[in-house]
Amino acid sequence: MTKLEQMLRQYRLPLEETMPFWAALLSVPLPEDRYPPLSLSPQRHKQKTLESLLVVLLEQAAAHPTLLIMEDLHWVDPTTVEWLSLVIDQVPTTSLCLLATCRPEFQSPWGSRSYLTQMTLNRLPRTQVAQMVELLADRVAEGKPFPIEVMQHLVEKSDGIPLFVEEMTKTVLESESLAAHEREYVRAEHVSAVAIPATLQDSLMARIDRLVTAKGLAQLGATLGRHFSYALLQAVAQLDEETLQRELQRLVTAELLYQRGVPPQATYLFKHALIQDVAYQALLKSTR
Repeated sequence: MTKLEQMLRQYRLPLEETMPFWAALLSVPLPEDRYPPLSLSPQRHKQKTLESLLVVLLEQAAAHPTLLIMEDLHWVDPTTVEWLSLVIDQVPTTSLCLLATCRPEFQSPWGSRSYLTQMTLNRLPRTQVAQMVELLADRVAEGKPFPIEVMQHLVEKSDGIPLFVEEMTKTVLESESLAAHEREYVRAEHVSAVAIPATLQDSLMARIDRLVTAKGLAQLGATLGRHFSYALLQAVAQLDEETLQRELQRLVTAELLYQRGVPPQATYLFKHALIQDVAYQALLKSTR
């Protein structure tokens, strides 16, 4: 509680008025002898909480230019939209840059404002796809070039989607379609038979499937969220510590997960939200 009080003082927030909102938001017990409960409607309580969060952001922006990044707005919840609306109203008068990403299906509720710029990221052209495949092959395959036919096949099938380019290239490298020689890769079979999945989801699922025993752990992590802690996963995985750490390391090595810290204090992040989604969707609803 002391740290929370220090933070609120740092941002010049009145403790008696704002502490109940922050305590409720963070699930921190509130000493009623110091902070009597507020008699507010649920809607008003939510509004005051959002305003308190906004004040903290504005104080940061007043102290130094601030970049706020919001990813995957196509999955956003209504309350976050409300808070973002408050933030966007303040953008012209603060040293704040808001960068938000979303899929094309997201419909912006903020209309056309002079200080909002929408940028559409198109698919990569063939030349850039080829460059990306070459860079990936150079990094993953230790500088051994792909056969021209396989390179062309990847360029055509990846459809200019960066994540698909990366996943398809790794799929080909992990398959038995290519044989590594001293200075290059050569085709072990005809290029048309090279195993390239039809969709990005198929490609991601194929990579998860190849991990066999680690697949279940990836799916379990996916039910916990895009970010999860080692301690939480350990509590629900029903695996001994050695097995859990070994299988997690396989997921990290395969670059399906990123790891921060060392177990048991480690936390994990799915490399891409699509990877989490594919692992989650592969579970039966009853298992979820």
